[in-house]
Amino acid sequence: MSGRHPDLSTSSTMWTPDEIARLCYEHYGSRLPKQGKPEPNREWTLLAAVVKIQPIAGQACDCPDKQVQVTKEVVSMGTGTKCIGQSKMRKSGDILNDSHAEVIARRSFQRYLLHQLHLAATLKEDSIFIPGTQRGLWKLRPDLSFLFFSSHTPCGDASIIPMLEFEDQPCYPVNRDWAHNPSMEASGNLEATEDERKCEDSDSPVTKKNEA
Repeated sequence: MSGRHPDLSTSSTMWTPDEIARLCYEHYGSRLPKQGKPEPNREWTLLAAVVKIQPIAGQACDCPDKQVQVTKEVVSMGTGTKCIGQSKMRKSGDILNDSHAEVIARRSFQRYLLHQLHLAATLKEDSIFIPGTQRGLWKLRPDLSFLFFSSHTPCGDASIIPMLEFEDQPCYPVNRDWAHNPSMEASGNLEATEDERKCEDSDSPVTKKNEA
């Protein structure tokens, strides 16, 4: 899934992780269609996104300690917890092997970059790219930056973390109402356990029950 419509907001403190998370969850809830989403209290999924950060034009930068206001826009988003398994892989490459949220978000971001490159090359409208130092080469506008957000650590070594007591964990569990009330504690509809996060074959009954 990809997000082409901007979710814009401003911050006097550049940005915070909580603001990025809230923006992504709000985009998921308001911009994406209901079809394909997990059923509340019965199914779960994971979410990943890429957010574009851009300073608001016209700000005076004469004071180095002055906090810059920015716009934040979700430019790609993906959900999912499944890979098809070795038995279903095809040499022809006509089946997508990995549909984890972070992989879908990355593929969507690549599509976004190609679209922006087309805009730059055809001069039809503003693009995130500007001409590079050599003919035919492009570079990212220096005022832009991109952030990757994931509702869970990616599958693999990144999700092997110490099993500590809840109060020792670096952050609270996330649930579907977190965007409206970050202080809430709940089991989480977008959050999954490590066992659920494992790469499942598409025929697995556990996957079919929990995957939207």
